[in-house]
Amino acid sequence: MGHRLSTIMTQIGGYSNSIEVVGMRHFAPALAQSMQRPIESYRFVVERSGEVRTRMDTLDRDIRVSLAAMQGKGGILANAKRTMFHGIGYMDRVVAVPTWLAGYNKALASGMSEEDAINAGDRAVRMSQGAGAPKDLAAIQRGTGKWGEALKLMTMFYSYLSAFYPV
Repeated sequence: MGHRLSTIMTQIGGYSNSIEVVGMRHFAPALAQSMQRPIESYRFVVERSGEVRTRMDTLDRDIRVSLAAMQGKGGILANAKRTMFHGIGYMDRVVAVPTWLAGYNKALASGMSEEDAINAGDRAVRMSQGAGAPKDLAAIQRGTGKWGEALKLMTMFYSYLSAFYPV
C-alpha cells in the first residue's frame, strides 16, 4: 500500500477538505504560492509549525507505530519498510503546506496575532487532513475502555475520518 501510486495520488483529494475548512478565498492564493515557491513555502511553514514539521512521522497512528517498532533495526527489509510510506508523506505535504498557509493567512487577515495565526494554520491541517499523533487520536483509536483494543483493531487508517467524525 505504501508504494502504490494510486494511494499516493489520493492524498490530492485532501484539497477539497482544505477548501471546506479555510475557504477557497484563502486556499487558492496559498496553493498558488506553494506551487510557485515550493521550497520557500515549505521552509516558512516548518519554521513556524511543529505540527507540519513532524507530520510525516505522525500522519497516521498505524504508520507511526510501525515506524517506532523498526527503530534501530537494520537490513534491506527494515530499510524498505521504513521508506514505504514516504510517498504518501511527501504527497501529504503537497496538501498540508498550502492548507497551513491558508489557515495562517486567514487568521492574520482577521487581525489575529502571529502566535494565534500559527495555531490556526495547525488547526486547519488537523481539521482538514486528520492527524495521527497521540494527542489527535479519538478515544476509539487510542484503545481505551473495556472494548478498547478490540475497537482499536477496527480503526486502521482512521485518522482521516476522525477529522470529520471524532468519537
